[in-house]
Amino acid sequence: MMSGVTIGQAAAFVGVTVKTVRHYHKLGLVEEPERDSSGY
Repeated sequence: MMSGVTIGQAAAFVGVTVKTVRHYHKLGLVEEPERDSSGY
């Protein structure tokens, strides 16, 4: 789990755009992350 990381931070870490991460999630290639009480 990548606790405390936003989608933008995760995308930058792996060198892709947020749009790409969301596309991969839609295709089922990226699992839904666990979220804290604030939704992050």
